[in-house]
Amino acid sequence: VMLEAVEALNLSKAEMTMEDIMPVLWHVRRYQGLSQTELDLAKQQFELCDEDGSGGMACSELEFAIRSLGFPVSYDEVQDQLDTWDMDESGEIEFVEFLKVV
Repeated sequence: VMLEAVEALNLSKAEMTMEDIMPVLWHVRRYQGLSQTELDLAKQQFELCDEDGSGGMACSELEFAIRSLGFPVSYDEVQDQLDTWDMDESGEIEFVEFLKVV
Protein backbone atom coordinates (compact mmCIF):
# COMPACT_ATOMS: atom_id res chain seq x y z
CA VAL A 1 0.00 0.00 0.00
CA MET A 2 2.83 2.40 0.84
CA LEU A 3 4.57 1.71 -2.48
CA GLU A 4 1.33 2.33 -4.35
CA ALA A 5 0.99 5.67 -2.52
CA VAL A 6 4.58 6.60 -3.44
CA GLU A 7 3.87 5.79 -7.09
CA ALA A 8 0.53 7.64 -7.05
CA LEU A 9 2.31 10.75 -5.79
CA ASN A 10 5.15 10.33 -8.35
CA LEU A 11 7.86 10.23 -5.70
CA SER A 12 11.24 8.54 -5.99
CA LYS A 13 11.65 5.53 -3.72
CA ALA A 14 15.45 5.84 -3.64
CA GLU A 15 15.85 8.74 -1.24
CA MET A 16 12.87 9.95 0.69
CA THR A 17 13.01 12.67 3.29
CA MET A 18 10.48 13.27 6.04
CA GLU A 19 8.95 15.93 3.76
CA ASP A 20 8.39 13.18 1.15
CA ILE A 21 6.97 10.71 3.65
CA MET A 22 4.22 12.98 5.00
CA PRO A 23 2.26 13.19 1.71
CA VAL A 24 2.53 9.39 1.44
CA LEU A 25 1.12 8.95 4.93
CA TRP A 26 -1.70 11.40 4.21
CA HIS A 27 -2.48 9.52 0.97
CA VAL A 28 -2.64 6.20 2.83
CA ARG A 29 -4.75 7.73 5.59
CA ARG A 30 -7.17 9.35 3.14
CA TYR A 31 -7.85 6.02 1.45
CA GLN A 32 -7.99 4.06 4.70
CA GLY A 33 -4.88 2.01 3.90
CA LEU A 34 -6.57 0.20 1.01
CA SER A 35 -4.58 -1.12 -1.93
CA GLN A 36 -5.36 0.23 -5.40
CA THR A 37 -7.28 -2.96 -6.22
CA GLU A 38 -9.38 -2.65 -3.06
CA LEU A 39 -9.91 1.04 -3.79
CA ASP A 40 -11.05 0.25 -7.34
CA LEU A 41 -13.53 -2.34 -6.03
CA ALA A 42 -14.87 0.10 -3.45
CA LYS A 43 -15.25 2.78 -6.16
CA GLN A 44 -17.15 0.34 -8.39
CA GLN A 45 -19.46 -0.57 -5.50
CA PHE A 46 -19.98 3.10 -4.66
CA GLU A 47 -20.86 4.01 -8.25
CA LEU A 48 -23.18 1.01 -8.55
CA CYS A 49 -25.10 2.05 -5.43
CA ASP A 50 -25.15 5.78 -6.22
CA GLU A 51 -28.33 5.29 -8.24
CA ASP A 52 -28.86 8.93 -9.18
CA GLY A 53 -25.19 9.52 -10.08
CA SER A 54 -24.96 12.50 -7.72
CA GLY A 55 -21.55 11.54 -6.33
CA GLY A 56 -23.08 10.96 -2.92
CA MET A 57 -25.34 8.35 -1.38
CA ALA A 58 -28.55 9.19 0.43
CA CYS A 59 -29.74 6.91 3.22
CA SER A 60 -31.60 4.42 0.99
CA GLU A 61 -28.64 4.13 -1.39
CA LEU A 62 -26.25 3.63 1.52
CA GLU A 63 -28.52 0.98 3.03
CA PHE A 64 -28.43 -0.90 -0.29
CA ALA A 65 -24.62 -0.56 -0.47
CA ILE A 66 -24.09 -1.91 3.03
CA ARG A 67 -26.53 -4.78 2.46
CA SER A 68 -24.84 -5.66 -0.84
CA LEU A 69 -21.58 -6.04 1.09
CA GLY A 70 -23.29 -8.70 3.23
CA PHE A 71 -24.14 -6.67 6.32
CA PRO A 72 -27.77 -7.02 7.43
CA VAL A 73 -28.82 -3.46 8.31
CA SER A 74 -32.13 -1.68 8.37
CA TYR A 75 -32.96 1.73 6.96
CA ASP A 76 -33.42 3.02 10.51
CA GLU A 77 -29.98 1.78 11.58
CA VAL A 78 -28.33 3.54 8.64
CA GLN A 79 -30.34 6.70 9.27
CA ASP A 80 -29.21 6.70 12.92
CA GLN A 81 -25.55 6.56 11.83
CA LEU A 82 -25.76 8.88 8.83
CA ASP A 83 -24.93 12.03 10.81
CA THR A 84 -21.84 10.34 12.26
CA TRP A 85 -20.60 9.16 8.87
CA ASP A 86 -21.46 12.35 6.96
CA MET A 87 -18.36 14.34 7.92
CA ASP A 88 -19.08 17.35 5.69
CA GLU A 89 -22.76 17.45 6.73
CA SER A 90 -23.95 17.41 3.11
CA GLY A 91 -26.76 14.97 3.85
CA GLU A 92 -25.10 12.33 1.65
CA ILE A 93 -22.10 10.04 1.93
CA GLU A 94 -19.39 10.87 -0.60
CA PHE A 95 -16.75 8.32 -1.68
CA VAL A 96 -14.10 9.19 0.93
CA GLU A 97 -16.76 9.01 3.66
CA PHE A 98 -17.97 5.70 2.18
CA LEU A 99 -14.48 4.28 2.61
CA LYS A 100 -14.70 4.99 6.33
CA VAL A 101 -18.08 3.26 6.56
CA VAL A 102 -16.99 0.07 4.84
